[in-house]
Amino acid sequence: MLSDRQKGFLVSLATIFVLLLLLEISLRIVGYADPDTRRDPFHGFAGTPSVFQERTVAGQGIRYVPRPNQSSIVDSFPANKSTNTFRVFTFGGSTTYGEPYGQGGSFSYWLKRYLQELHPDRNIEVINCGVSGYGSSRVLQIVNEAVRYDPDLFVVYTGQNEFRDARFHYWELTRSPFTARLMSLLFHSRLIYSLHERYLALKARMFGERQLSYGGSHIEAVVSKPFSQETFKTRDYFTVPRLVQVKVDIDRSSTSGKGVVAKLKQAVKHALGVGFAEMSRDEVFSNFRGNVERMVSIAKDHRIPIVFLVKARNPKGRHVIWTEPHTIRTNSPINQVEWTLRFSDAIGKLKQAQYRDALAVLQDIQNKYGRGNLLSLYLGRAHEALGAYHNAIVAYEQRLSADHLTLNELLKNIAAEHGVPWIDVYELFKKNAKNGIVGYENFFVDGVHMTLEGYELIGEALCQLIQRGRYLTDASVTHRDCGWSIGKKTFERARIIDDSVEVQTAKAWAWFNQGRLDEALVSARSATEQDSANIKAYLLLGYVYAKLGRPVDAQQAYDTLKRLYKSSAETAQ
Repeated sequence: MLSDRQKGFLVSLATIFVLLLLLEISLRIVGYADPDTRRDPFHGFAGTPSVFQERTVAGQGIRYVPRPNQSSIVDSFPANKSTNTFRVFTFGGSTTYGEPYGQGGSFSYWLKRYLQELHPDRNIEVINCGVSGYGSSRVLQIVNEAVRYDPDLFVVYTGQNEFRDARFHYWELTRSPFTARLMSLLFHSRLIYSLHERYLALKARMFGERQLSYGGSHIEAVVSKPFSQETFKTRDYFTVPRLVQVKVDIDRSSTSGKGVVAKLKQAVKHALGVGFAEMSRDEVFSNFRGNVERMVSIAKDHRIPIVFLVKARNPKGRHVIWTEPHTIRTNSPINQVEWTLRFSDAIGKLKQAQYRDALAVLQDIQNKYGRGNLLSLYLGRAHEALGAYHNAIVAYEQRLSADHLTLNELLKNIAAEHGVPWIDVYELFKKNAKNGIVGYENFFVDGVHMTLEGYELIGEALCQLIQRGRYLTDASVTHRDCGWSIGKKTFERARIIDDSVEVQTAKAWAWFNQGRLDEALVSARSATEQDSANIKAYLLLGYVYAKLGRPVDAQQAYDTLKRLYKSSAETAQ
């Protein structure tokens, strides 16, 4: 027999359960926190709802369509695949999505066009699953789902966002599989989700909105302070980098007193999930390796051919807002006055197109002080102007970071180990570039995103790989080259895409980073005329006006930027 106290306790539990159940039912009746439309509490990591859902579409029957909260993915496809269909899924981040052109200019689009031209009797489907900002961990989630949709080929372009995810999504990356599954189960409850939203709103008021991108954190830093001459401070395209001397035998004992405080701060971050908590480089590499191996394993287990694109970076990429210092690791004293004078002399000669004299000074600096990011850029510029293209390529490629190269080598090694084909995008661009030099002039609009020509070239290379590998067999067309009749048909369409607000914004930043202020101003103005709420364009206008010595216009851009940022933050809440 239960005591009165035990009975009272059970009645209380039952009452609470009934009340919670009634609240849950009420939220479902009013349609609150519909999983198909609500904000994703997992930011695209393990535990999220599926990307695609079955829907009956008028005139098209039952199709898999993206959920409403998957704004980057727009492609849909029939739930019942015909025997005449060749279905390809492409996965990755913004470069797969096709930024800045959108999906209509992506390599997925061009691949589909080429295959349709070569195989007019086949139904070609290329489903673009690229989502801006996604690293390999979130790409893996979509790959794992896509095996259910009867694919004929997977194409994966990943690796660009590994360190971005490590900085902005540390909490998701380090979440255990058990925790992810448990949270996924709990978040099916509308009541739990509503409580989670209240918690996020409270945390945002206390600590500010959680920033999920470098751009977002940069804009927040700009608008968080009153306007001043320092608000839009930048460097010149040709500039003397700051010299930093790092002792080889760093004395780590001096930081021991900060250990307790650092651990306390880390504990608070882990408890509340705020701020940044960087993963180590080795952890990032290990995470990437595991994700790629898992993608290969998933594809092999389901007998789906898979192809990897080895990521490319613009070796001429340059940010005049963030200028890397020239770091020298030595115990010997450095004459910083001599450094500044010598570097300034080289820059003056570059500006006056005295490339041979500039090259001699730059080479002397390199011999004395070692390589550096800007030093390599200017060496490449001098070599290129003098027609020494091989030397220019060597200098430019010295700017490609060790982290970027390590990730690429990991991908190639895994692919080679499992017999998976890959296309090295940077080598593809070099092969098709005049004089073998890749940069803003041909295939890149910024550090990682391609021009329309670059995306088209990747689509053509994928088509050729598919033809050579007989993934899509049709003996009557194997003698044709991919792209044999498309180029002339797309000129007008390409011109229209090039006028879009996204492309104008991207071009404006590219001009600005190259020091071409007049072109940057024209493109930024065009972007704001097309979209009066374009935060990125107004941010750039502030920098351009400040650089042109127009403080009044710079402050107007700042005021507009602050208003737009506040409005976007309120909308997010």
